[in-house]
This record gives sequence, C-alpha cells and structure tokens, in this order.
Amino acid sequence: MEKTIWLGHAAFEMTLNNKKTLIDPRLTGNPKAPLKSADMSDVDYILVTHDHADHGLNDALKIAKRTNATFVSISELSKYASSKGVKNTVGMNIGGVMEADGLNFIMTYAVHSSRLGNPVGFVIKSARSSVYHPGNNALFGDMSIIGRLYHPRVFIVPLVVTTPWVQ
Repeated sequence: MEKTIWLGHAAFEMTLNNKKTLIDPRLTGNPKAPLKSADMSDVDYILVTHDHADHGLNDALKIAKRTNATFVSISELSKYASSKGVKNTVGMNIGGVMEADGLNFIMTYAVHSSRLGNPVGFVIKSARSSVYHPGNNALFGDMSIIGRLYHPRVFIVPLVVTTPWVQ
C-alpha cells in the first residue's frame, strides 16, 4: 500500500513498500496533528530535515527509541540522536542514497538554517512511487533538477516564499 498522510505543519506519515516512514514528526504542541507521538507504532524510518523544534526532533527521538525505528538525517544530527539513546541511526550527507527495504532515501540540499549540520530534504523512491519533501526551504532552482532526476509523484511543499512578486 502506498499512502501519504499530513500530520500538521511539515510532518508527514508515508507508507511505501509496506514500510511506515515519518518525516519531521512534530506532533507534540502541533494543533493540526491528528495523534500524539505516543500513538505512533510500527514505524520503520524517521527522517528529520533539521533540528528546529517545529520539525519534531524531540518527538522523533521519542518515537525512534520506543519503536526501534531507524532515525535518518544529516550526519551530525544522527550522531546527536545516537547520543540521546536512539539505537538505529543513519547519518547521511547531501547527495547520498540509503537503500533499504526496496526504498531509496536520497538526501537533497535545502536552503534554510540548522544548528546541527546542514538542513536537508529527502526524496523517497519505491518501485512504484517517488515523494519529495524539501524540508524547510526557500525556493531555489535546483528543485527543477530534483524533479527531472527523480520524477516525484508527490511534492510536499513546506516552502517559505516571501517575495511578493512571485506568481
């Protein structure tokens, strides 16, 4: 089954190849979240784009420890998760690919800020689908390259566009 569920703000739950993946799972204090972090079960992967509180780092750590999900992020943030007791972590670099369970997790560049490592986005590819979550991001031209390379069927857009003349 392949599905994508918005959990409020930039938080999403995706099921691809029967594997549940969370991206930026800020559920605590998120008025749009349909459930709490304690309600999350059977999670296989948790992707975190950067360490800002509104993108769910604290919830990601709790869920990963409780469910034994694999925490995937930029190298520095994955090391931090490991230091906080997360058992399964994968630290990546921008442009890297992690293959697991018939899925490819591709880490992309993001234009934003972060205290621990660079902010990132992710493309998740299965044999039947592709999803692009750019993280917190300003609009930038390389998004078109990501589109041409990976052909995402779903493009999640937590973009910050502040230029009033963009139409």
